Amino acid sequence: MLRAIRYFWWLSVSAILLGLAVFTDGLKAQTQGASPFRVDTDIYLDNTKAPVKRTLTLFSDGVYYDFEESDLGLVTVIDPARNRIVLLNRQRQVKTVLETKQVQLMVSSARVQADAKIAAISKSEIETAPDGSEVAVVQNDFMEYRASLQKPSQPDMAQQYADFADWSARLNAIYLPNLPPYLRLELNSLIGRQQALPSEIKRITRQRGRYMELTCRLIPVWRLSQDDLTKIARCSVMLAQFKDVTVEDYWSANPVVKASAETPLTR
Repeated sequence: MLRAIRYFWWLSVSAILLGLAVFTDGLKAQTQGASPFRVDTDIYLDNTKAPVKRTLTLFSDGVYYDFEESDLGLVTVIDPARNRIVLLNRQRQVKTVLETKQVQLMVSSARVQADAKIAAISKSEIETAPDGSEVAVVQNDFMEYRASLQKPSQPDMAQQYADFADWSARLNAIYLPNLPPYLRLELNSLIGRQQALPSEIKRITRQRGRYMELTCRLIPVWRLSQDDLTKIARCSVMLAQFKDVTVEDYWSANPVVKASAETPLTR
């Protein structure tokens, strides 16, 4: 009996120590290197009152963790320092790993073959709204982005978000939904030069006489909570335990992944 009590006491202490270790590591990540923060994004299509998609992006120690807000949602871990992007499927418990250099090369190669009109940028500038706020505008004959800007609490947060948005645009270009990234990359650069983050992005697509408007509303919090740190810790477990599959298997074998990827969204 005494041995059993000691055993359960040891388990309890171990669990507490493990929790403290995770919390301490999280605090270290918040005080070293890149400034930590989070961004909640609600995405609306045309005139929908409810968002068609919600995401949570955590920025910690130079790594970007992007979660689809559902139990079976996908997770994207963008780790530029390690030259990798990991796509995680929580339903199937599988992952696939992409090299950032390979993704960059694929986008660069596609630009050479792209229609000049699609890749062209006819306007890229900062406008002043009637209330005095700044709006970044990028457009060509097919698409227009208008982004209202907000200032982060730390200047490096703007560059982190621009980097995350760049890699997201590249992924959306080479995989589903195969959206041309050129205007979005220019928008990210324009916003980054202002040392700002978008608070709202409107994307208007013109195709065959039809207009489609996508609105992304971003709510940043300039720190990470304990719950956020727990999500990152769980993500580390998924990275270690999920089975590796090919890129083709990841995208095509599961309808949840394909349906999510085919949604005409990008941030």
